Amino acid sequence: MHGIVCGDATKLQSFKPQVVITNTGEIEHGTYHYKSNYGPYSYTFTASSNGADALLTRETTSKKGSTKDTCIVKELKDLPPVLARYVKTDKLVQGDPKTEQVLKNLALISGMPVNK
Repeated sequence: MHGIVCGDATKLQSFKPQVVITNTGEIEHGTYHYKSNYGPYSYTFTASSNGADALLTRETTSKKGSTKDTCIVKELKDLPPVLARYVKTDKLVQGDPKTEQVLKNLALISGMPVNK
């Protein structure tokens, strides 16, 4: 489970916490498909234009269309503490009561990127 923050790269105050569940140790380039109470959608992560591995461009596709934003997926030295506390990875283990409770609270389920 990856805690990331995403928003408009030109407006730091626009960044909001997000959660991405994968079965990999880090968010990889590729498309992740989700099902939610609001219908299916997908995230496609690609390298950011500035080339930093902590920043990825995310395109979100849903029934309403698609949008692009920038996501911080790894710790950055100068990231304000209010945002940095959300950028983390937690490993969930099957059978652990904590895992089951976390998954019950989340409406999103994902797997590996489809292009793997």
